[in-house]
Amino acid sequence: MDYRLLFVIYIIFLAYARNLFNPPSHFGIADSNPLRSLSDALSVSGGGRDTVVLVNNGLVGGDIDKVIGQIADTTRAAGKTVHITPNESDLLDFCRSSLRGVSHCYAAAVFYASPSEPPGAMWKYNLRADGGLGTKIDVTDTDNDVEIYPLPFQHAIDFAIASLNATIDQDALPSQVEEYPFTSRTEDQRSDDIRIKYMGGIIDILGVAFFIAMVCVVYQLVGLMASERELGMTQLIEASMPNARRWQPQAARLLANLLSFLIMFFPGWIVIALVQAQGVFQKTSAGLLVVHSLLSGLSIASFSIFGASFFHKAQLSGISITIISLLLAVIAQVAGKASTGAVAILSLLFPPMNCKDSPQDPANREVLTYV
Repeated sequence: MDYRLLFVIYIIFLAYARNLFNPPSHFGIADSNPLRSLSDALSVSGGGRDTVVLVNNGLVGGDIDKVIGQIADTTRAAGKTVHITPNESDLLDFCRSSLRGVSHCYAAAVFYASPSEPPGAMWKYNLRADGGLGTKIDVTDTDNDVEIYPLPFQHAIDFAIASLNATIDQDALPSQVEEYPFTSRTEDQRSDDIRIKYMGGIIDILGVAFFIAMVCVVYQLVGLMASERELGMTQLIEASMPNARRWQPQAARLLANLLSFLIMFFPGWIVIALVQAQGVFQKTSAGLLVVHSLLSGLSIASFSIFGASFFHKAQLSGISITIISLLLAVIAQVAGKASTGAVAILSLLFPPMNCKDSPQDPANREVLTYV
């Protein structure tokens, strides 16, 4: 595979990278759907979540015990394990969580009070669930975590509480209720949020990553020029040119090396800019990105010719200048904000710094368009 194509693929990967740490989701407003019963939800729960913990805080013999009994019977009928405990701290043992916030518990309920415990109080309970739930939201699906774990569990508890109320007609309680999933932000707003975070990453740490796509010309050009000097081709070419001034054959040779590599890499730099325009900086003019990519490539190629002048042997020449270029880009990345004058001077003296700064400018402007 052509190594130039590898760097184009690398840029395509960077353009897609903003989605790597965001689970596939669909925001918006969904249609109403029947809410699962607790038994159905227990049967479809995954991840080894086969335990339900009910904490009564020592309140036994009253309405809390009756509600817990109903939930426990439904859970056992579904083939799951039930733990009834008087201490809330026992959740640490029954529902021991991993670093990812995952445990073997389907859910837990902690009861604190009921109208009879103590007399005159109100129903008060808390639900507990895994912290690893809810990372993915898809309003086009009915298998979201909230639709399988907390909602059916809460509805079962509320239904059990309502069934203890002797002042209402029990037949009036609906056997089936509807859920209406929605998110507080639209799909377009979510996409904008992801893009803003990605632009922040480019500004803070990913400028060097974009420079890596340009560094291939450094390794190739420096290595070629050092090889010519080591083999004596440089002296032979200059000696074969009958020029009156010594600098003329040197200039012709250097210009030939520069132009040959520019012709070879120009198509790749154009494609890289177009990929950035379509996948990264969608609010920025594609023409501006193309021009900046070509100028950045020209500057880094010129820098490579300067770096190659320090080597008379090919060994380690290309990799040495490549590492120096990357170090300069890293220094510019971690140095923080600088004045316009400092950026201009350093970019003229050290093109890798300019190549690092080039994606940060459109990233800053992209953020302003979304805010």
